[in-house]
Amino acid sequence: MFSVLIAVLTCVGWQDATPVDSALEAFAGAPDELQQSIIQEIERKIQESESPELKRLVDLGKEADRKLKRVDAPEPHFYDPAVYARGLVTRSWAGEDDEQHRFFQTVFQPLKNEPPFFLQVQYDFADDVGWHRATAPSARDRLWNYLNGYMPGADLLVAYASKQLDFEKRFDVAADHFAHAYCDLEGVAYSRVTLYDALASGEGIDMPDVDVIAYARRILRDRSYVSPIPASARRQKLYDEVKKGFLEYYQHRTWVEEASVLYLNPWAELRSEHEPIRERLLYAIALDEGDLSQLRKRFQKAGSRDRFIKQIDKAYLEDDGYQLRISELRQDRSRALWAVAIAAQEVLRVHGFLKD
Repeated sequence: MFSVLIAVLTCVGWQDATPVDSALEAFAGAPDELQQSIIQEIERKIQESESPELKRLVDLGKEADRKLKRVDAPEPHFYDPAVYARGLVTRSWAGEDDEQHRFFQTVFQPLKNEPPFFLQVQYDFADDVGWHRATAPSARDRLWNYLNGYMPGADLLVAYASKQLDFEKRFDVAADHFAHAYCDLEGVAYSRVTLYDALASGEGIDMPDVDVIAYARRILRDRSYVSPIPASARRQKLYDEVKKGFLEYYQHRTWVEEASVLYLNPWAELRSEHEPIRERLLYAIALDEGDLSQLRKRFQKAGSRDRFIKQIDKAYLEDDGYQLRISELRQDRSRALWAVAIAAQEVLRVHGFLKD
């Protein structure tokens, strides 16, 4: 995860953020009642902040709370071999502490596909709603968010922004497909790793008949594949179709998700290969003065991430003040992020957790 606080301190020459780290860990060791009391005090202080930049984001968060439909996040699920492979194989869940489960979590890094803060609500690209997780972030995790500038309800705001920007309905079925759990060729399913995580990692993955036949039927509307699929050019063509469909969805989803996160925090961590889109997205947000409905129209007009990049690059060339626009947006968001972080620090000082 990316730390706004540490990143900004590094920029000004103070690389030792140990007092804040120590305060966070000391807080984590405090009695539960004290933790909850401090969190509530911080949240009140954030709500009472006089920062106009933070107030605008808080107001948008309230709009998100009113307008974003939320449903309980589904339990992890996989495709049924009885339906898609004539019952030739069976599937079962790996244990949470299973060595292979930990291996796939390390290799596929599913956390890279979540916003860079602790959350309870996340946007679902299949049903266009917010998924509400059963488990809420701990008091320590919430404090981490606040110390790093993420206000209460940051997850709801980012999910709402994603909903606003997700204009393309044709990816809904693909989103559902790739949200299924990753399974290996032996029928072992991994509850904390999805097909999306596995393919987004760029690592080599297993492609069981069950999953690729499900893709053929649900996405390609092709019911001609039957398990076991013999090794052939035809099977390879199906594998290639899965990869092609994933790439199209992946480009759309990451475009929307990264715009939503950068809307809140211009310094948020992106995948290294996506770093070139940061300035383009910030410029688009600045051009539309933070109006999500206008930004949605811009995305919709472009139709795809690649065409968006071409259009925004053209706008760059016609705007001598594009760097100033981005700089002003960064400064605006900086004031909001710091207002949250400072509120958390002040409360920690009052309670003796932050000494410096």
